Amino acid sequence: MLEKTVSFVGSELGFLTETACNELAAMAKDTYAYYYIKRSKPSASYQYLISAINIYKRHNDVLNVTKCRLHQSFIQCAQHKYSDSMESLKKILTMVENGALDIESDYNQALLLASVAYHNIAVQQLMLGHISDACVSSQNARRLARLCLSVSSHYLPMLESTHKQSLHQLSSVLKNSHCEEQASLFHNLISELFD
Repeated sequence: MLEKTVSFVGSELGFLTETACNELAAMAKDTYAYYYIKRSKPSASYQYLISAINIYKRHNDVLNVTKCRLHQSFIQCAQHKYSDSMESLKKILTMVENGALDIESDYNQALLLASVAYHNIAVQQLMLGHISDACVSSQNARRLARLCLSVSSHYLPMLESTHKQSLHQLSSVLKNSHCEEQASLFHNLISELFD
């Protein structure tokens, strides 16, 4: 129904340009992807999302491609495709490193997307048992989020919680590997940083 409305408003009534129609269609497809993932239908969600990504790519809308890559990673994780999910997140970081996401007017949004990508990498690394890597990724997420507080303040408690969990798990690993002194040092450090 939404697609018919976009088509009707755009082409038949002439209210929207073709570009605006395509952008609206991409947003609608991304919304459908969200709808289906919330209803535990990742395959349908993924199809709509890929369609949205393709539209955004045709219009060189890098910021929305990046947002969709975050969504793509979530869907792949829901499908238990963890390596694909991680690859989607790494594509975001590659876009940042290559300067493709360095958008003057949306600089804070670009930093936030990179921060969320690092956070999601940290969460997956925790799930897979890569604790020390998760500590580094979660710290990167926190650092980037602090550079764009105007848009990231809502996410800071979640980023802090993930980093704290990473450090606690690292402390447990050290304790279990009979490195009591290092485990005690980490535990004290965590207490100082987060209490």
